[in-house]
Amino acid sequence: MLGMLHRKLLAALLISALATLAGEARTIESGIAFTDAEAMRQLERKGFSLGALLSPGWQRDAPSRTFDNAELARLPALLPLHEVIKDEFKAFESGYRARFPGEDPIVGFDSDRNHRLFDRSFLRRKSGRFELVGIVNRMDLAYKDERTCGEIRFIYRLAYTERLGASSLASRLPMSFNLVLHAKRPEATTTCAEIARRWLAVGDLDLKAAGLVRRLTDSLGPLALVEPSQIDRFETNIQVIRVPATIVPGWGGHAEYLLNVFQRRPDGSFVKARLENQIDRQALKKDAAKLAALKAWLFEPANLRALDQGTIKIPETYLASQAISTAPGGTARASNRPFAGLISADEAKAALVQLGGDLARMRNIKSPAGLKQRLTDITCSGCHQSRAIGGFHFMGADRVETIRAIPQNAIFVPASPHFYGDAPRRRAAVEAFAADRGREWGRDFSLRPHTGLDDTEIRNGWGSHCAIDGRDPSFAGWKCRGGVLHCSVLHASREEPGLGTCVTKATSASSLRIGDAFQTGRIVSKPTDHYFRDSYVIENDLSGGRGTARQGGGFFGGMHKVRGCDRSRREGICAREAGDAFNACVAASKGRFKECLEKNTQESTLRVCDLNRPCRDDYVCLATKETLTTGRGACLPPYFLFQFRVDGHPLEQ
Repeated sequence: MLGMLHRKLLAALLISALATLAGEARTIESGIAFTDAEAMRQLERKGFSLGALLSPGWQRDAPSRTFDNAELARLPALLPLHEVIKDEFKAFESGYRARFPGEDPIVGFDSDRNHRLFDRSFLRRKSGRFELVGIVNRMDLAYKDERTCGEIRFIYRLAYTERLGASSLASRLPMSFNLVLHAKRPEATTTCAEIARRWLAVGDLDLKAAGLVRRLTDSLGPLALVEPSQIDRFETNIQVIRVPATIVPGWGGHAEYLLNVFQRRPDGSFVKARLENQIDRQALKKDAAKLAALKAWLFEPANLRALDQGTIKIPETYLASQAISTAPGGTARASNRPFAGLISADEAKAALVQLGGDLARMRNIKSPAGLKQRLTDITCSGCHQSRAIGGFHFMGADRVETIRAIPQNAIFVPASPHFYGDAPRRRAAVEAFAADRGREWGRDFSLRPHTGLDDTEIRNGWGSHCAIDGRDPSFAGWKCRGGVLHCSVLHASREEPGLGTCVTKATSASSLRIGDAFQTGRIVSKPTDHYFRDSYVIENDLSGGRGTARQGGGFFGGMHKVRGCDRSRREGICAREAGDAFNACVAASKGRFKECLEKNTQESTLRVCDLNRPCRDDYVCLATKETLTTGRGACLPPYFLFQFRVDGHPLEQ
């Protein structure tokens, strides 16, 4: 016993000493993620590129490179991905035409009336690649199998550098590739405590890229314990279609994201798998007996408690092998709620009655509305649309040279408010492992953390989710910081009654602050055979219109801004955004969007953002020409950045 205590004390002292020597640089993500863009590029050269990790004969510390997509497409590990995407895109296009007659999607665009598809040719072009943008610790998922200590995730973004005559054009694209590894193999002798201590020891140090890479990969670093034999699966997220605001003005644009999972077999190959907790809504709608069996299973008290904690695992027989999530609008849209309409209010109430006195001890679910919200955010489509940026949670920050050269297409904050809101809970799990103490696996609603982050705007600041009157016990405490903030229903939805967004308490255009929504309305969800088609009806417009579909700021709800650079606005920052002639320029330029960003953008005062001050849902914190000196970015709809759009990129030559 004394020996064990002695080892724990030495480990704690070592972590403390290392932090003291190098200087702590604690941020929200410290100890749970590494996101430095230059460090990620250097790590690819040290064996952690996607191609290296998926190729036979991987060797630690052997010099490696980033494979181009023509090479990646020939890797046996990725053949299933290409076959599945080809088949699913054909099915998607056919289904899309059936859902929206007369609306024919194309690759690229010729006018503002086109529905624009993801260009699959980038997955096999020599000009394309997958670049590492982040490494994330998910030891908080060890409840699935503590022998593996949870997961480590390597996240890659699809990118390209295309030659256009004498010049070149570079951008990322709206696709992420999540390579998921067990934190250790079940039979390995390394302990979970050792893995956790290594993450914390390096994560809290103030290191530049080269120093960070050395510490990550040296014999005591966390990546010294990582190798391809730990790969469990890979997950893909693709913006499969984008529809511009000229076609869907109420939403200010529309995008759908295709989610897939591929499981690794013992022989090293991959096969398409079912998605965790993503129910097959279409199959359940067709089979009443199967739906009844799922409900009976869900409503067992033990499973309700696991649902409340966020640790539930729905049996595979009820699950889908793909998911589509829709933006903007988040989980207020019925199309992002697989359980919508499958469980009635009376059924939900009866299920909770079964819990008796245990209901008072539930962490999140304390009402039928809470039950339905929890069922949404355990699904892939619900999670990907909870406090997200379009359909993504981790996109990766851009490199310094990109920010300098073309800030209008550069990301400053690498992840969503959902990611940062959950970070303290994830770190607590890593710290518990490091100290060899008991762990609490429960998590909060995806929309909002219960506690912590009080020195930030993430939990109850501007843009946070809130409860209008606080009467529903599942959402008690969902308040806005006092003073000028007010809980406002920007888009009323029967799926999320009583929930709103913390924004400035405004009664007229003059009382709006930079970034506030000035249009409010309601979401109308029309049920069809197996899904919902959502529309948005504008009911109030503080900019002067009423019941109109005009979009100020170019996105859902509008975005109050000031033309030109107004440095007197403390909540604002100077940035450049697309002008009226921008799309016409892109259509005429045949993919030379950089020229259009340079010639057809104008200076505006937009909402300021950083790690501690996130944007509203579905907005991205982009870089500005001041970002590298001020450490601040600007909030903008993601489809104003070309790396979030499927359209306008160079077509295959």
